[in-house]
Amino acid sequence: AELGGCELQRVAQCPVAVGSFKEVQHPSPLRILTRTSCCGRGWSKAKVDVDGRPAKPLKEAGCFRIPPRERDDRRGKGTLNVRFDDVPAHMLPGESTEVTASWGPGEPKNMKVEVSSLLWIYWVPPADDDDDEESVELQEGEEPAPPPSGMVYIAVSKDDVPEEAEPVEGVLRCPGAENDQMSLDGRYMGPFYIRRPPRMDDEEDVEEEMCLLSKVEVAIQPPTGFDYEMRNPSPMEERCSELGGCELERMQSCPQVIGYMRPTPRPPLKLSLRTSCCNRPYCGAALGVNGRVPRAIDGEEPLEVARRVNGGSLRLQMQDVPPYLLRGGTSELFENYSAFEPSSINLEVSCPVWVYWLPNDDEEEGD
Repeated sequence: AELGGCELQRVAQCPVAVGSFKEVQHPSPLRILTRTSCCGRGWSKAKVDVDGRPAKPLKEAGCFRIPPRERDDRRGKGTLNVRFDDVPAHMLPGESTEVTASWGPGEPKNMKVEVSSLLWIYWVPPADDDDDEESVELQEGEEPAPPPSGMVYIAVSKDDVPEEAEPVEGVLRCPGAENDQMSLDGRYMGPFYIRRPPRMDDEEDVEEEMCLLSKVEVAIQPPTGFDYEMRNPSPMEERCSELGGCELERMQSCPQVIGYMRPTPRPPLKLSLRTSCCNRPYCGAALGVNGRVPRAIDGEEPLEVARRVNGGSLRLQMQDVPPYLLRGGTSELFENYSAFEPSSINLEVSCPVWVYWLPNDDEEEGD
């Protein structure tokens, strides 16, 4: 355009630059975003090390900016080895504190790591006292002492579930969660996954949001012999209302009591001692229960014993009854009972009969 004429001769003299290639920098993930599934907040105690560098704490929002790589290492693609400290492994992807972040063309600038809100729900039945004082005779007109209650718990780690724990039957509700209702089948204790619906914006402000764990409630169908009393408000709701923030990290310290299994009244166990021949009391007999002082049991009114909540065993010591008339030929008997059965125990005094004859003496026959 400037000189006109044929360009071929001019190009033949030397190459002509028609453009250039600019090096494209392929950054590593700029940030690690570690958020809880229940409210999207960061895990305050978490520390992160990348490719073996000294671990550094996450910011309050669960964000960690990855240090830039050396200039000669910025081309192509590769991976970064990331390790989390002070975050429970079972809450992280793959139940591992180590994850791999890819970098290179087309890789995202943010690496998202979710801390899962996992719940175990169970109850611990009331423990019977090892002492035999609970199974004692009741005086006339005396009411049994109120039995101890069982407790219903929520834990965020399987390691916190004790061996004596039992599953519950009912419904787990969490309004606002991705799955806001889950069935409790009486066989499975967890984990139950609490997750808020997916959000598009990584920069969203979650400080004004109430943690989903504050909204968890458990409606329980109690087992036979118990009534369920739910704590209202729950301890999670109380703390979130007072302290705010994420409840998941606070629940890690110990399981939370969310309700009580109150035993329904257990009827006293009635003991009687009667003969097998006419079903009358054995006059003069006395009965000791679990090593206590024997009491008369020769009247029409039975002797009443308070039951253990979960049932138990009675050691009965008979006095003033010939042992051979009792079961097993011994004055010490053992009887088992459950929370409601049997309603009474009759200790039978057998009525054995020996039939025999005496032959005449020879001398008497001579007389």
